[in-house]
Amino acid sequence: REGSRLDRALNSAAVLLHAVPEFVLGLLLVAAVSLAAGLLPATAVGMDTAALLAQPAVLVLPVSVLTARHLCDLTRQVRVGVAAGRHGTVATHLRLLGMRERTVVLRHVLPGAL
Repeated sequence: REGSRLDRALNSAAVLLHAVPEFVLGLLLVAAVSLAAGLLPATAVGMDTAALLAQPAVLVLPVSVLTARHLCDLTRQVRVGVAAGRHGTVATHLRLLGMRERTVVLRHVLPGAL
């Protein structure tokens, strides 16, 4: 739903997360997830390659930081694609045939946007 509070909040969060440099995001995640909550290990210093593969929890934070920016780009591109597809001729024709809005978006517009 274009322009809803959820849409604006998610779009703002994606823009803000994209604006944060990766080294700052990494430090914030280590401070919040590892040090404060104690959920994941903070570093993998001193571990060899075999130990890294044996403990995949060590790789969660670095992979999260490296994929955050790409995920923000992808969500914004899909949002724009869905917004453009909802106002297109195919979606209008499907609505005139009696399809529900949810079906039009999930089955026809979203795959095209992806």
